[in-house]
Amino acid sequence: MYFFLSKAIKDVLNEQENANDEIIDYVDKQAHQESRQKNIIVCTRCGTENPKRKQICENCQEREGIKEAKQAQHRTRKCDDVSKSVGSKEISLNTPLETATAISGHQRFEHVPSNHKESTKLMMGRPVFVNPNSNEAVALILRSIGISSGIKRYEGNGSALVRYMMKQGEMPTPDKYLLFYKEFMSSNPRWAYLHLQVFRFSQAIINLRMGVRRNNSCLVQSAKFHLKELFYGRSHPHYRNIELFDTLQYHFMPDEVKNIWDNNTAFTVSGHNSKGQDLDFLLEEKNRAVKQFIPSGSIPSNETWDAICCNLQYIEDLQNLVSSWVGTHRSNNYQTKHVDIEFAVNSFRQTLRTYLKPENETFCGLSGSKLHPGLLKFLETSTLKRMDHINTEVLNEEPNLIVNQNEPVYVSDEEIASHMNKLSKIDIIRKTEHLIHDELKDNILRSHYENVLHSIDGGQLKKDVYLTLYYEIKDVIQSECNIGEEESVDFGTLL
Repeated sequence: MYFFLSKAIKDVLNEQENANDEIIDYVDKQAHQESRQKNIIVCTRCGTENPKRKQICENCQEREGIKEAKQAQHRTRKCDDVSKSVGSKEISLNTPLETATAISGHQRFEHVPSNHKESTKLMMGRPVFVNPNSNEAVALILRSIGISSGIKRYEGNGSALVRYMMKQGEMPTPDKYLLFYKEFMSSNPRWAYLHLQVFRFSQAIINLRMGVRRNNSCLVQSAKFHLKELFYGRSHPHYRNIELFDTLQYHFMPDEVKNIWDNNTAFTVSGHNSKGQDLDFLLEEKNRAVKQFIPSGSIPSNETWDAICCNLQYIEDLQNLVSSWVGTHRSNNYQTKHVDIEFAVNSFRQTLRTYLKPENETFCGLSGSKLHPGLLKFLETSTLKRMDHINTEVLNEEPNLIVNQNEPVYVSDEEIASHMNKLSKIDIIRKTEHLIHDELKDNILRSHYENVLHSIDGGQLKKDVYLTLYYEIKDVIQSECNIGEEESVDFGTLL
């Protein structure tokens, strides 16, 4: 994160210029120009700027110049997506490594230490005909590998910060940005939400990608650590269990096993230090290679699988030899490509600058849709749910009654309604009881709705009846909040 933040600050700093005692950059200029272009049109005959709705040029008094300018603007809008699409720069994917290095010297993630020692040669052996979906099946596979390998045991063989620091006559740094955010921007809900998304979750995805490509287990562990709250905050029970099992398994590994695990996070078949792949992807490539030799439309026997798997290396070597003879052999030793997304980044920066203006304090997304306030406490809520999951599933303690593992941290009010419709009748009754006992302030109202809930025959009425009662109580609670403590109201008159 520190590396990317340093580079971002350096780039933004280099873009700034002082114009009439005001610090601006090309993003400001471009945004101003685009805003201005919406209100004017330039005559093609004399070059005079005219108001947008003009039909005749104010200078040359010609109609054709304005007409041609509007037609040109229409054609520009139609082809804009094509001419300025992301990655529109031509990229040669078949450039050999030596040539590509001489041209650009680009090697992705070169700032990250690589633990690749050499290229990995993946060979297909005799298959084991079981589905590895149980401990017994996995043990059978490992035993078969041990026998084949000859193991004796088996008897076998920031812009705002930059300008603020420039005005103070100081040099911006990542540390100063984080202090600046904490002191000045963290109280703004938009800044706080975006800060969490970028510096925790987005950075974790980047770390995971770099860690796998460079066989760097520290970055992979960092990514797992920073992403784990998503499974609890958004209520994904299967991924939640996988994350906890993976964490405990790694923690209790013997040091010798842990060293082997860390040194083999990823493998590079080509030998390129930035082209590591997870073993699962490499095996899938071998699986596709095997399936291309299975007769079409047939159900292969075990003997067919044996014959193809045991001879796959010989067949692939033969294919490569023939390809080299006819001149169609392709080397896999290519340079990592540099994707040109500068236009997309600059466009997004304009959107962000508008979104993060200090006067915009309404908590909403980039699209303008209103976000649920619970998102601002996403990390705290998710951590609490994870600790409760560990206490109940690992330590066999009693669950925390205020934690609901089946209810996610909501993104919007619309999602709440959607989630409620998916709940069972019993869950809706429980949530209704929670509203009555914990959120209704007026004793008369509380007693009334307790009687209503208890008078309903649960065996005969549909779920919609309980949902209607739930939303009615929600409306009453909202009315209590709107009225406020300073007003005295007899809620009994509402019954």
